[in-house]
Amino acid sequence: MQQIALVDMPGLGDTRLGDAERMISALSQDVDFILFIRRPRGDGDYLGSQDTDLYYTAAKALKEKLPLEEWSFLLLNDDGTNRQRCMDFENTREQKGIRVKQCLIADCKNALEANTVLEKILKYLVDHMERLDKQYMSACLDNLKNLQYRIEPELQELNFVKFFLLQ
Repeated sequence: MQQIALVDMPGLGDTRLGDAERMISALSQDVDFILFIRRPRGDGDYLGSQDTDLYYTAAKALKEKLPLEEWSFLLLNDDGTNRQRCMDFENTREQKGIRVKQCLIADCKNALEANTVLEKILKYLVDHMERLDKQYMSACLDNLKNLQYRIEPELQELNFVKFFLLQ
């Protein structure tokens, strides 16, 4: 039976020194999907550098594995006072460079709405997991081939030195 684990990571604006590196490591090894969650304030909030920095850091961590927009989602938390701001965020996110598989708006305090969001994400993963896994495995194989290509000359040199020393 497969299990789902939730790993809550701080946004870049909330990180201490070293948190970004731990986030990159975790994202590149242990994550099946990313759910960015943002609650826009109702009074003049906008997608800023803290949002785009977080997105680009995640994209950097995953660039060699899968395109971030293939397996990330943005959830905008509608707290009952910020619906218009949530829609503004949704309409401007791509202009800011934030590309996700789907942008969802829901009241995170409402269990039914929160479950609906997770159901949509899980349905996407179930429907596309084989393709995503193949892309991921192909990227990992390419990385291994590149590593082998880079270390092959070093190994040949070591074998030559070993042969020379044994003579």
